[in-house]
Amino acid sequence: MSKITVTIQPYSIKVCVDSDKTIFEILQEVGISIKSVCGGYGNCGKCKVVITNGEYIYDEIVREFLTNEELKRGYTLACVTKCLTDCEIYIPSESRLGIQKILQDAVIPEIELNPIVSCINGEIIDKITGKVIDHLDSSQVYGLAIDVGTTKVVTYLVDLNTGRIVNKLSDYNRQVVLGEDLMSRIEHARRDVKGTEKLQKLVIETINSLVNEHLEKIKISSRQIVYACIASNTVMTYLLLGKNPTPLASPNIEIERDSIIIKANELGININNNAHVYVTPCVSRFLGGDVLCDILISNMWRDDKLSLLIDIGTNTHVVLGCSEWFIACTGPGGTAFEGWSVRFGMRAIEGAIDSLKIDKNTYKAKYTVIGNSKPKGLCGSGLIDLLAELYIHGIVDFRGKFSEEMIGKVTYLRKRDHDYEYIVVPRDETELDIDITINQKDINNLLDSKASVCASITTLLKKMRISINDIERVYICGAFANYINLNNAIKIGLFPEFPNAEFTLLGNGSIAGTYTILVHYKYRDVVEKIAREMTYIELVQDQDFVEEYEAALSIPGRREYFPTMMSY
Repeated sequence: MSKITVTIQPYSIKVCVDSDKTIFEILQEVGISIKSVCGGYGNCGKCKVVITNGEYIYDEIVREFLTNEELKRGYTLACVTKCLTDCEIYIPSESRLGIQKILQDAVIPEIELNPIVSCINGEIIDKITGKVIDHLDSSQVYGLAIDVGTTKVVTYLVDLNTGRIVNKLSDYNRQVVLGEDLMSRIEHARRDVKGTEKLQKLVIETINSLVNEHLEKIKISSRQIVYACIASNTVMTYLLLGKNPTPLASPNIEIERDSIIIKANELGININNNAHVYVTPCVSRFLGGDVLCDILISNMWRDDKLSLLIDIGTNTHVVLGCSEWFIACTGPGGTAFEGWSVRFGMRAIEGAIDSLKIDKNTYKAKYTVIGNSKPKGLCGSGLIDLLAELYIHGIVDFRGKFSEEMIGKVTYLRKRDHDYEYIVVPRDETELDIDITINQKDINNLLDSKASVCASITTLLKKMRISINDIERVYICGAFANYINLNNAIKIGLFPEFPNAEFTLLGNGSIAGTYTILVHYKYRDVVEKIAREMTYIELVQDQDFVEEYEAALSIPGRREYFPTMMSY
């Protein structure tokens, strides 16, 4: 096998590699992460790079994702491109993983302090078994609350003597280099004989990196962290524990709804070797302990009022119920709102437009950008605002189709390549040196995502014969939902109107739940009871879901769910 030299800009890195490797594989080897939803399998079109020098070959699939103008400028997709000679590669700003707007904040309830471990005269004692875990010179001990998400990991370092959160840290889940969504991680585990092992190593490395930052900042030893609690979705739980996630691809799999208690040294987490790590239970192949933590901190489990909990992310988790019962489902998520399948869609990182309004006179978009930099694209909250504004101003109709009547009237609406597109940001205002636009395909994908979210909610309402007027409380969880404009979300039909409901944003419910369990061990019993007693509906091939999804493809959706909007 011949060797070639590849220069990677703007990092000025030179590497000698085998010529049979794809650019994506080369970047992985040198530790450079770029955007890739699918994990390098040629399905998402996000891993754009520019070949500035040298000969290369690529799969024709790149033409599905790149324009002729981009191909002329040397753009290609890293996952399906190989260098034939020495090459220089430039990673454009839109492909770099920037600093994400990771949601660390959460609604933390007031909790009586009663952690599972106590420190008496330097002896760390497990209250349940009565066993001594360790002997320390210091009586100051800590616990670690951990939310392991598909994209990010959030940690709280907690003083177990007072319950005070002494430090918060978060970072990307290092598994993103092998795919941003759950199915791509499962696929990687299936294709690679050591895939599960690699994925486990990456998430443990992420946790340990954050642990080491805590230790350095607070100036304590790892032995002083004597307990940890972790919540995550089911796929992440499997991978954290080194369990093959491949069976989770099947909708027929039955999940054991049990919590896991494992020693820190067995898991490889850099805290006290004898410390117990409590991993919250899961309910179904996609509904995990993170949602149970949402329920825990919402207090739905002890409230007689009918409540609805919505957690929108890669998947949409919906829980309906009260203190007497729970029914839940997991639907296809708002993937387009996470930047997938939208050409200028991106995560909430620097350069992403996060809010937007269209001027009623000029039809020009006015926007705000994360990091106050020049825009590179739009994150989920910006895409919701954009779709709502296009609809409000008549630029798109209730079907989401561009209005031909607005051509000529709206300067920023044009026809290109037999399709219409709206110019969100003109070329001279962007960091990309091209117009940031939204076209019909993008809008169709947004409608698909919003319909999936809405249908997940209305399917449960339909099955339980509950109207929007019956819901008294709505809890919205997750990073994406925490930053959206709720009015615009309802205007486009992301979720129904609930005229009699009190809305509460819970922020990162998963980290709040693990904190709650950390400081009072009896809450372990609560999440385990919820897991055992919850009724779960699998939406795959569910006829109610299919019907609700099709109805939700219009803006905003069924009249019965949007009576106010439909009365205009």
